[in-house]
Amino acid sequence: MDKKKWIFLLAAACLTTVIVASVLTYFIVTNRIDTGEIYLKTETYDELLQYFELEKMEEIIGRYYIREADADALLVGTLKGMVEGLGDGYSQFYTEEEYQFFDENSEGSCISEGMLLKIDAVSGYPVVKNVFADTPAYEAGIGVGDYVVAIDGIDTYSMDLDVVLGRIRGIDGTFVELRVQSGDMEDVLTLVRKSPDIQLVFASMVNAKIGYINIVEFSGSSVEEFDSALETVSKEGAEAIVIDLRGTLGGNISQAVEIADKLLDAGTIAYTENKEGTGLVWESDAEELWEKPLVLLVDGDTSGVAEVFAAAIQGRQRGQIVGTTNTAGKAAVTSYFEIQSTGDVIKLLTAEYFSPGGIQIDEEGVLPDVYAEKTSDTEDTTLLCAAELLKAQLEEG
Repeated sequence: MDKKKWIFLLAAACLTTVIVASVLTYFIVTNRIDTGEIYLKTETYDELLQYFELEKMEEIIGRYYIREADADALLVGTLKGMVEGLGDGYSQFYTEEEYQFFDENSEGSCISEGMLLKIDAVSGYPVVKNVFADTPAYEAGIGVGDYVVAIDGIDTYSMDLDVVLGRIRGIDGTFVELRVQSGDMEDVLTLVRKSPDIQLVFASMVNAKIGYINIVEFSGSSVEEFDSALETVSKEGAEAIVIDLRGTLGGNISQAVEIADKLLDAGTIAYTENKEGTGLVWESDAEELWEKPLVLLVDGDTSGVAEVFAAAIQGRQRGQIVGTTNTAGKAAVTSYFEIQSTGDVIKLLTAEYFSPGGIQIDEEGVLPDVYAEKTSDTEDTTLLCAAELLKAQLEEG
């Protein structure tokens, strides 16, 4: 197996590099040679043993594995494992074949062919969180809670969400075959791809004085739709609004800060810090400012740039956050790096988001100002809690 030998040579080359580097480091630090041998520190020796283990594993597989080992699969598995070993929940290794499905025009979006998807932490498969009317997913009968377990015959277990979305998306008029699990039933569905016009922001009235705006995702035409929603509830007499971010999985940071800018006076919306402690800063300019009282609704599925938005509103004391739990704590900046010799790509966590007050959003998430208790399966107690808070504010004048 030529590829298998190549993997062995690669491992040997890495091992040689580590040994040489370790030897030089030790010589520089200790400058000690005794009887012609170089003595390594315990931690350096332990590091070397890890690389010897890689060589030993290759030897054991070659000697005892009863089936023919796929050299390409071994190499990809090793590279994926190296990146996933970072353990941050973001960094990934993509083969050239996987990365070709990525749609840069859909950056941050979790919607594909009319389905809002996320990876289920328990099963490891993509689960449908929302289905939009008059879309390929809707027409195929896919429902909320269904699992997409295969795409064109390829199992989706532990597949990165970007890859899942990219494989489902494609040129309008082409076909994609999905194996969908709904409860105990599985079905193979063929979708005809098309680029549907999906509404992402919805407006209504809670009562005569309080408007309600639900942002499904910060992507597509969400900024224009939010403007329209504000205009709608204002014309209907809203003196305050509830913005619902429950289940909002994220989207594009530029759209999140643009909408936040419409609600905040001049100041910082959010900023990032990279490994060097520098990054981007987003500022609001107080133009086209909507100044009436507001409350945000969040839950454990509020993630990504939706958390950045919520942290900005909270950090600037513009409005209260109401929820039954903290947000997802999955807001960070990732960057893609191509390995030019192979076309493979590494996605790495390269910066963190911070609120205007300097609080890191990732991991812990945004904590509600008011925790709403779920007391009924038929009533939206979180929305009712928000409405009561706004009612009190309006009565206070």
